[in-house]
Amino acid sequence: MITIKVTLENGDVVISGLDAYSDAIRKQAIPRALRDIAKGMTKEAVKRLSGPAVGLRKTKSKTGKQRTAPARPELAGGYPVPRWTGQLRRMMRWLGPGKTAVADDVYYSTDPMSALIYNPVEYAAVIHEGKHASRKYGPRRFLDDAFEEFNQGARIERLIRDKLEEAKRRSGLE
Repeated sequence: MITIKVTLENGDVVISGLDAYSDAIRKQAIPRALRDIAKGMTKEAVKRLSGPAVGLRKTKSKTGKQRTAPARPELAGGYPVPRWTGQLRRMMRWLGPGKTAVADDVYYSTDPMSALIYNPVEYAAVIHEGKHASRKYGPRRFLDDAFEEFNQGARIERLIRDKLEEAKRRSGLE
Protein backbone atom coordinates (compact mmCIF):
# COMPACT_ATOMS: atom_id res chain seq x y z
CA MET A 1 0.00 0.00 0.00
CA ILE A 2 1.22 3.48 -0.86
CA THR A 3 1.50 5.85 2.10
CA ILE A 4 0.11 9.36 1.67
CA LYS A 5 0.76 11.78 4.51
CA VAL A 6 -1.27 14.94 5.19
CA THR A 7 -0.04 17.53 7.70
CA LEU A 8 -0.89 21.09 8.67
CA GLU A 9 2.20 23.32 8.60
CA ASN A 10 1.96 27.09 9.18
CA GLY A 11 -1.64 27.15 7.99
CA ASP A 12 -0.91 25.08 4.86
CA VAL A 13 -2.10 21.53 4.32
CA VAL A 14 0.92 19.64 3.01
CA ILE A 15 0.43 16.37 1.12
CA SER A 16 3.39 14.03 0.68
CA GLY A 17 3.83 10.52 -0.70
CA LEU A 18 2.38 11.17 -4.16
CA ASP A 19 5.57 10.18 -6.02
CA ALA A 20 4.29 6.64 -6.58
CA TYR A 21 1.72 7.98 -9.05
CA SER A 22 2.51 9.28 -12.54
CA ASP A 23 2.25 12.98 -13.38
CA ALA A 24 -0.79 12.28 -15.55
CA ILE A 25 -2.62 10.56 -12.70
CA ARG A 26 -1.68 13.28 -10.19
CA LYS A 27 -2.72 16.10 -12.54
CA GLN A 28 -6.09 14.45 -12.98
CA ALA A 29 -6.81 13.40 -9.40
CA ILE A 30 -5.28 16.02 -7.11
CA PRO A 31 -7.36 19.01 -8.33
CA ARG A 32 -10.53 16.97 -7.83
CA ALA A 33 -9.46 15.96 -4.34
CA LEU A 34 -8.44 19.52 -3.45
CA ARG A 35 -11.85 20.87 -4.51
CA ASP A 36 -13.60 18.33 -2.27
CA ILE A 37 -11.24 19.07 0.62
CA ALA A 38 -11.62 22.86 0.34
CA LYS A 39 -15.39 22.60 0.07
CA GLY A 40 -15.63 20.28 3.09
CA MET A 41 -13.26 22.31 5.25
CA THR A 42 -15.14 25.52 4.42
CA LYS A 43 -18.36 23.85 5.54
CA GLU A 44 -16.69 22.88 8.84
CA ALA A 45 -15.35 26.43 9.31
CA VAL A 46 -18.86 27.84 8.82
CA LYS A 47 -20.07 25.58 11.65
CA ARG A 48 -17.46 27.20 13.91
CA LEU A 49 -18.77 30.63 12.95
CA SER A 50 -22.38 29.68 13.67
CA GLY A 51 -22.57 30.22 17.41
CA PRO A 52 -25.56 31.77 19.16
CA ALA A 53 -26.94 35.04 17.85
CA VAL A 54 -25.65 37.90 19.96
CA GLY A 55 -27.56 40.58 18.07
CA LEU A 56 -27.36 44.32 18.44
CA ARG A 57 -29.69 46.76 20.10
CA LYS A 58 -29.86 50.49 20.00
CA THR A 59 -29.76 52.38 23.26
CA LYS A 60 -30.28 56.06 24.02
CA SER A 61 -27.82 57.98 26.03
CA LYS A 62 -28.72 61.00 28.21
CA THR A 63 -28.14 63.26 25.22
CA GLY A 64 -30.76 61.45 23.21
CA LYS A 65 -28.26 60.00 20.75
CA GLN A 66 -28.49 56.37 19.88
CA ARG A 67 -25.62 53.93 20.07
CA THR A 68 -25.35 50.28 19.19
CA ALA A 69 -24.64 47.81 21.96
CA PRO A 70 -24.55 44.02 22.11
CA ALA A 71 -27.93 42.58 23.04
CA ARG A 72 -26.26 39.61 24.79
CA PRO A 73 -22.74 40.69 25.84
CA GLU A 74 -22.22 37.53 27.93
CA LEU A 75 -21.90 35.53 24.68
CA ALA A 76 -19.30 37.81 23.06
CA GLY A 77 -16.18 35.63 23.42
CA GLY A 78 -17.80 32.25 22.92
CA TYR A 79 -16.92 29.43 20.61
CA PRO A 80 -18.32 28.55 18.15
CA VAL A 81 -17.96 32.25 17.34
CA PRO A 82 -21.23 34.05 18.15
CA ARG A 83 -23.10 35.76 15.31
CA TRP A 84 -23.42 39.52 15.56
CA THR A 85 -24.35 40.25 11.96
CA GLY A 86 -23.55 36.91 10.31
CA GLN A 87 -20.99 38.58 8.03
CA LEU A 88 -18.06 36.42 9.13
CA ARG A 89 -19.99 33.22 8.50
CA ARG A 90 -21.51 34.45 5.23
CA MET A 91 -18.13 35.41 3.76
CA MET A 92 -16.28 32.09 4.21
CA ARG A 93 -15.02 31.14 0.75
CA TRP A 94 -12.98 28.48 -0.99
CA LEU A 95 -11.14 28.60 -4.26
CA GLY A 96 -10.42 25.50 -6.29
CA PRO A 97 -7.20 24.72 -8.17
CA GLY A 98 -6.21 27.15 -10.92
CA LYS A 99 -8.85 29.75 -10.00
CA THR A 100 -8.82 33.46 -9.18
CA ALA A 101 -11.24 35.58 -7.16
CA VAL A 102 -11.48 39.17 -5.96
CA ALA A 103 -13.03 40.21 -2.65
CA ASP A 104 -12.81 43.71 -1.20
CA ASP A 105 -10.10 44.68 -3.73
CA VAL A 106 -7.90 41.72 -2.68
CA TYR A 107 -6.98 39.16 -5.33
CA TYR A 108 -6.90 35.50 -4.40
CA SER A 109 -5.52 32.87 -6.74
CA THR A 110 -4.38 29.28 -6.70
CA ASP A 111 -2.05 27.29 -8.91
CA PRO A 112 -3.27 24.08 -10.59
CA MET A 113 -2.22 21.95 -7.60
CA SER A 114 -3.52 24.02 -4.69
CA ALA A 115 -6.78 25.20 -3.17
CA LEU A 116 -7.49 28.08 -0.82
CA ILE A 117 -9.92 28.61 2.04
CA TYR A 118 -10.27 32.25 3.01
CA ASN A 119 -12.43 34.85 4.65
CA PRO A 120 -12.06 38.37 3.23
CA VAL A 121 -13.70 40.03 6.24
CA GLU A 122 -10.96 42.16 7.78
CA TYR A 123 -11.65 41.04 11.35
CA ALA A 124 -11.57 37.31 10.53
CA ALA A 125 -7.85 37.10 11.36
CA VAL A 126 -8.40 39.11 14.56
CA ILE A 127 -10.91 36.53 15.81
CA HIS A 128 -8.93 33.53 14.54
CA GLU A 129 -5.67 34.68 16.17
CA GLY A 130 -7.21 36.37 19.25
CA LYS A 131 -5.55 39.73 18.62
CA HIS A 132 -6.54 43.37 19.11
CA ALA A 133 -10.18 43.60 20.26
CA SER A 134 -10.38 39.80 20.57
CA ARG A 135 -7.28 39.50 22.76
CA LYS A 136 -9.35 39.19 25.94
CA TYR A 137 -11.13 36.13 24.48
CA GLY A 138 -8.03 34.43 23.09
CA PRO A 139 -7.67 32.69 19.74
CA ARG A 140 -10.72 31.02 18.27
CA ARG A 141 -9.03 29.04 15.50
CA PHE A 142 -12.02 28.15 13.37
CA LEU A 143 -9.88 27.21 10.33
CA ASP A 144 -7.48 24.97 12.25
CA ASP A 145 -10.41 23.31 14.00
CA ALA A 146 -12.19 22.87 10.65
CA PHE A 147 -9.13 21.02 9.35
CA GLU A 148 -9.02 18.77 12.41
CA GLU A 149 -12.73 17.96 12.19
CA PHE A 150 -12.72 17.39 8.43
CA ASN A 151 -9.66 15.16 8.68
CA GLN A 152 -11.09 12.88 11.39
CA GLY A 153 -9.87 9.35 10.75
CA ALA A 154 -7.43 10.52 8.05
CA ARG A 155 -10.34 11.48 5.80
CA ILE A 156 -8.16 13.72 3.60
CA GLU A 157 -5.70 10.90 2.92
CA ARG A 158 -8.56 8.54 2.03
CA LEU A 159 -10.16 11.13 -0.24
CA ILE A 160 -6.86 11.73 -2.06
CA ARG A 161 -6.14 8.01 -2.36
CA ASP A 162 -9.66 7.38 -3.72
CA LYS A 163 -9.30 10.13 -6.33
CA LEU A 164 -5.87 8.80 -7.35
CA GLU A 165 -7.20 5.26 -7.72
CA GLU A 166 -10.22 6.51 -9.65
CA ALA A 167 -7.94 8.43 -12.05
CA LYS A 168 -5.72 5.37 -12.38
CA ARG A 169 -8.72 3.20 -13.33
CA ARG A 170 -10.00 5.76 -15.83
CA SER A 171 -6.62 5.98 -17.52
CA GLY A 172 -6.42 2.17 -17.75
CA LEU A 173 -3.17 1.93 -15.78
CA GLU A 174 -4.34 -0.62 -13.20
